[in-house]
Amino acid sequence: MIIFYTVLTNKSGMGNYIRTRQIYNQVKETIEAQLFVQTDDIKLKKINDKEIHGPKHLIRKDVFGIVKSGSCYLVSDFPSIDGEDLDIHSHRNILLTFSLNDSTVSLINPDYYFNTDDLIIPSPQTKSFVGFQYQIIRDEVLNLERKKPSRVIQKIGVMFGGSDPGNLTEQFISLIKNCTGLNKFHFLILVGEKFSQHRVKKLKESNCCFNVSFLFSSDLIKFYNEIDCLINMGGMSTYEALYLGINVCSVEWEYMTPYVRIQNKRLGTSNLGAISDSANNLSKLLNLFKTNSNNVVTRKIIDGLGSKRISKIIMEVCG
Repeated sequence: MIIFYTVLTNKSGMGNYIRTRQIYNQVKETIEAQLFVQTDDIKLKKINDKEIHGPKHLIRKDVFGIVKSGSCYLVSDFPSIDGEDLDIHSHRNILLTFSLNDSTVSLINPDYYFNTDDLIIPSPQTKSFVGFQYQIIRDEVLNLERKKPSRVIQKIGVMFGGSDPGNLTEQFISLIKNCTGLNKFHFLILVGEKFSQHRVKKLKESNCCFNVSFLFSSDLIKFYNEIDCLINMGGMSTYEALYLGINVCSVEWEYMTPYVRIQNKRLGTSNLGAISDSANNLSKLLNLFKTNSNNVVTRKIIDGLGSKRISKIIMEVCG
């Protein structure tokens, strides 16, 4: 039995869940597995026979119950972790631990670690698989047609994650209104699944400028198919967009800043700096036709096979 264990809340956003679910979906076809997800829900909710969502205390109780009942493996993806969840990771019945997140790898000290970048180095005892070849891209994106990057930018997608904890969406919209250099471009704003109802209501009621429209759904296929360029803060969407051939410009924000900079350096994405400077910097880039061009090298680096590589290693070790 392999336990997949992660989080999906307004604070954490979608990334941890998406990565874990992608690996889980590939492994469960070969090895018995269950996916447990800590959420903001007030009660347990079965997504399917083997995927359970719910509040931390109930999910943790279920996971502990399985761990105490016998030997198993644990694959986890947590941006932060507390003592009780650390106890699960270190329980004597856990045969091996696998981590998909760099933020907590030094606390968990897993047996195996998978990540795209090398910003955080785990202990020497951990077997590390690090590099762009291990970037996880969800099936919904892999099923889309890859295209050649456009040098003529017309429609720009804006997506600051599933929850946008820094309220960058509202700030960026305000900046667009006051930047005449961006008037000739159309902006499609994706409102994430984990935005609060209050934020969604305010955005729907906002008297926005003529060149801004909203997509109030999680329809990534529609979103990616409509845009030539993506504005984000350096998360999973960077790799998804590059895989598809979409130009990427990223805003620096708090703990995501190092990722934006490393993507700019190694993948050629455009760094727009802090949110306060982003609109003016974007205007300069677009009007000079100097957005990044997703060249052949980048397309080979982000090949969409990361989840298969990780799943293969997990199945070989646990099979």
